[in-house]
Amino acid sequence: MINSAYNKGERDSKLVYRLAGWHYAGVNRFDTNYAQRAEAEYKKELGKSQQKCQQYKQQQKASKGCTGEFINPAPGYPVTDNYGWSAWRGRVHHGIDLGTPIGTSIKASDGGTVSFVGTMDGYGITVDIDHCGKYSTRYAHLSQSLVKSQQPISSGQAIAKSGNTGIGTGAHLHFEIRLGGRWGASQDPKKFVKFN
Repeated sequence: MINSAYNKGERDSKLVYRLAGWHYAGVNRFDTNYAQRAEAEYKKELGKSQQKCQQYKQQQKASKGCTGEFINPAPGYPVTDNYGWSAWRGRVHHGIDLGTPIGTSIKASDGGTVSFVGTMDGYGITVDIDHCGKYSTRYAHLSQSLVKSQQPISSGQAIAKSGNTGIGTGAHLHFEIRLGGRWGASQDPKKFVKFN
């Protein structure tokens, strides 16, 4: 089709118009409204593109907040259970527990993007934050989430209230750092964060 129009001497904008007409009306047919339909389709796709650009900008803005330097998500509260093998649990404890009363403000340990908000077996109400694809932090046994999935987060931003949901031994914050995403290898948070 392009060659036949080109061989007939149609060039530049005339060639584009001819191809648009064929696209909307069919070969060797003329549609007087193809320009309006083409413009409407363009605006529709432009709107989608602008929305994707805005989402990308928000994610980039959030990712610039990823420092790889983590802060205490509940400063001033004691560590009540450590990372590692737990004899009384009979399994590995993948994070640490901080003795926070119900309703304590929980802060993002580093900037990033919320990758999960919801209830998980054992963990109760949980917030996971992705930190530029390298690390992920998990905040569990919460009473309330203050964020939404895919929301950009800055370090120190209030993301939740502590609680006693899921399986636990009382009110506390369960905090994990994982290498390589939500289900990556758990790390000892004490290697990243100075706790009281």
